[in-house]
Order: sequence, then structure tokens, then C-alpha cells
Amino acid sequence: MPIKNNQIKQQLEVLINSPSSEEIFFLDQNNAMKYGALRASINKLSKILSSKKEIKRFAIVTNSIASVLVALCACLKTSKIPVLLPSTSYNFLTESIGYFDEILTDNEDPALNKFKSTVFARTQNFAHDHEEKVTFPEVLPDISLFTSGSSGESKRIRKKVSTMLQEGYLLKDFLFERYPDLMHSGMCIAASVTARHLYGLTFSVFLPLICKIRIYQQRIRFTEELVQLKDPLIFVSSPAFLKRIDCSLKPPRILLTVCAGGTLDEQDADEYITWSNSELLDIYGSTETGIIAYKIKNSHQKGWTLFKGMRLTPSNFNFTLSSELLDGELTVSDHITLLEDGSFILKGRSDDIVKIEEKRISLNEIKQSLLKLPGIKDAECIPYIHKKRTFIAALIILDPPTRRLFEENRTGMIINWRKKLLFSLIETAVPRKFTIIDTFYENENGKRPRAMLERLLLEKRNERKLV
Repeated sequence: MPIKNNQIKQQLEVLINSPSSEEIFFLDQNNAMKYGALRASINKLSKILSSKKEIKRFAIVTNSIASVLVALCACLKTSKIPVLLPSTSYNFLTESIGYFDEILTDNEDPALNKFKSTVFARTQNFAHDHEEKVTFPEVLPDISLFTSGSSGESKRIRKKVSTMLQEGYLLKDFLFERYPDLMHSGMCIAASVTARHLYGLTFSVFLPLICKIRIYQQRIRFTEELVQLKDPLIFVSSPAFLKRIDCSLKPPRILLTVCAGGTLDEQDADEYITWSNSELLDIYGSTETGIIAYKIKNSHQKGWTLFKGMRLTPSNFNFTLSSELLDGELTVSDHITLLEDGSFILKGRSDDIVKIEEKRISLNEIKQSLLKLPGIKDAECIPYIHKKRTFIAALIILDPPTRRLFEENRTGMIINWRKKLLFSLIETAVPRKFTIIDTFYENENGKRPRAMLERLLLEKRNERKLV
């Protein structure tokens, strides 16, 4: 059931204020943050923000999950608009300057001195006997989020606090129903994704707050950091991180892995599942829609299963999504095939399809065909225009032996690749250009936006003429 407007303030205050002051919420390798310290930090920062009468929009710039929650609640408490940017790089902040008035950060990075900033510090101290509760206004501002920009520039999306709470409660019900033993096991959450994107905000801020699950406050960046964690875990991650897992290290005790934000191929999924000995829960959704469906990776589950309250209806050549998380209906332009049991198969994301010579070409299908060729470790494909015609360029990473062979016989190997690709692809889909690279650029969400791939292709083109 949707949360009524007059219940949002009360719900949020209960979540923040009801736990005991001594109860631990955020974990760290060196110390922990208790609910009392969380409330004290929110109230302390709120007083600073209240004094800034002329500032209406604060961009939250931090990699700490705890700091995101403190800054978010302080903004909501003082009726300031919280702006969560997907990247905190200087260039992105410069490009996004029109979306915020001031930066709110726990980082004294000299690069931020070029922007109007407020630096805050979380406190570990709080008054046990005279603790001040956190209160919120009757009308809360929306949260400004941004899409990941996979197919182009990031787009701003406004999310109501009621929608975030609703999504959190929906996930809580789903997890307690599907994994009752796990949810009562005293586990913690660790995340390799940023809490400044909707997926991370939902699973590493609102979900643990609603379920009263402890969470590691720092984002996991490397396998070495993950394996140091001692508590049983729900690991919130992305395909980009999971495919980089160092399987030579002893895994921590992972009870469940949640993955979203892209496609993890079967081989990488198998290797991760074997290493972690955990179920891999794949989530389908978007910044605009929130969560839509789930799938247990590499199981007998054929299609994606819609979350409770979601409905897909055929509409022209697309599908219309109805959801409690949306104010109305929204067109899902991804390519979907509905199955008789109500589940669906995702044929490709909308930004994955390009039209060449009147034929619809799936870039992911080309990528998967490339990955089946011996010696190709990773690949991405992008369209490019040459003499007013559209072609496909492939960016590929080779294993060392294949890289040496390629350098010895570049033309012969490309001709052989093209012949093999014709067994699985139509001629129009076979890449015309092949560029060998050492690594892919990825943004903070672990994605490879089209703009990054185009820049990488241009850099390589400047280095030498493509074959």
C-alpha cells in the first residue's frame, strides 16, 4: 500500500529515532557509529544548514554511506533540496553546477575549494541523558538523483521520500518472505556501489534503515577490502565489480549477493557464485522506475519475475509499467518478451539497440558473440559514422598470448574473427573496426557510458589508424 503524505514525516522520524542510542548502525574496520551518534550528527549539521537561508540546493559529495545519510536527513530536516550526483569528479561537478547552489561534503579535498562548499564532520559523541530527537517538516523536499548516463548524458530524476520508503518496505517484505532465515541471522550489508545513485541509495541506505540491519559505512572498492569483513554479509554490488573479483583470495561469509546495473555474463556469474558460495539475486530496474523485477542468476528460473505490485502491459511496440512506485504509468522501451507464467525475458536495453540499414542491431548480442571467440577477455561495441554510413566498432581486451599473435598478424586475425562472427551475426552486425585496448574506463557506478567508449575509441584512433 502506498504511504500517505501525512505518514511520511512520522515514518521517517520513527526509523531514525526509535532504535536505542547504543545500538550500532554503521560499521567500520576501526570503529562503529551508533544511532545516538547518527541523530547527533544530523542535528548538528541541520543547525549549520538552517543558518544558510539563501542556499536551497546542496550537492552531497562523499563516498561514505554514513555521511550520505547524515547529509540527506539534514537537508530534509531543514527543507533543503538534497542533490545526489553520480560522479564527484571536478569535471562532472563543473558540468552540473546549474543543479546545485553549494556542495556539502565530509572531504577537505583542495579541488572542492573552487566551489562554494560546506565541510561537515560526523560526531561520535552524543548526550545519553538529554538526547535530541530528529524531527522533520510536514512537507519534505524531493531528492534529486541522476541516471547513470550509460547511453549519453546523465538525466536528473526527482524522487519523493515517500517513494524511497515505499520501495524499501517492498524490498523488506520480499527479502523476509524469500530469505526468512537469512534476514534473522544477524548479518550486515556491505556495498561496492555508491549511495549517490538510486540503486545504492535504496539498498545501502533505505533498506538497512527500514530493516534495522547494520551496514559497513565505507564503500568496498577492492576484493582485498571485501575479504577482510568478518560479519556474515548481504553484498550489494554490480557486474563490473563481480567480474573483477580475485578468486584466489579466501571469500568472506557472503549469505546473499545483490547485483544490478548491467549484464553479468554466465561465465563470470558461475565463477563468482562458486567463489562466494552465495545466491546471486539480479535486479532489473532504472532510476526512473525504481525496482521492476528480479532473477536468480544461473538458476532454473527462465525469465525475470516482477516484484509485487508491478504490471507490464503491451503498448504499441513497447510495454507500459504500472507500479506503486510511480505516480502514473511509464513506458519501458527495453525489448521484452512476456512468458505465459507472467515473467518476461529481457532481449536488450533500449540503449543497446541501433538501427543500421533498416535492421535493428543489438550491441550486446555482438559483444556476447565476441566474448565467445578464443582469447577475447572483454569487449564493448559502439556505432560510428563513416561517410554518412553507420558501422560497428569493437573495443576488445585480449589475453597475453592472443595479444602477441595479434601484433604478429593483425590483418589475418581480424579476417578470421569476422568469418567466425558471421556464424552468429548478420553481416551488418559484424564490426568493421577492431581496436585493442588495455582496460575500459568505468564511472563510479561501475558502468561504461557510451561517451567514455567513444572517447576511448577516439584516443586509440589518434594513436594509430584503425584497421
